[in-house]
Amino acid sequence: MIIRKFLFPAVLILTVLCSLEAQGQKVVSSDSSYILIQNKTIVISDNDFETKLPFAILFPMFNKKRTYVTNLSQINLIGKLRKPEGIKKLLLNDKEVSFSKEGLFFKVLDLSSGKNILHIKVVPENGKTVIVNFFIQHSEEG
Repeated sequence: MIIRKFLFPAVLILTVLCSLEAQGQKVVSSDSSYILIQNKTIVISDNDFETKLPFAILFPMFNKKRTYVTNLSQINLIGKLRKPEGIKKLLLNDKEVSFSKEGLFFKVLDLSSGKNILHIKVVPENGKTVIVNFFIQHSEEG
């Protein structure tokens, strides 16, 4: 009974992943979350920070591993799209964020204790969607 309880979900997940691979789509695991990658999408790996992104985070200042450490429970994220006229949508953690015609965007982030993932997705009018994760480590200690 215990084996069946744990084995069935694992087999189901494996079946779904194999099915997606067979359809020409790629599944990428990043921090225990799966992202479905289709032909018109680029995912920037956690080790490839040097890739020129279609946006810049102006605040907070992330390190080379795209991580920021704070003891604040809430921070202001400020960024700028490089070519806003060609961007259809900007999503932060799967929620659409508005941006000015100059490309500036602003979002207040509530942080939970531990590692917080900032999942940024830029969908252009034409071309490939870019997905990149940033990490904010929140610690109660100063």
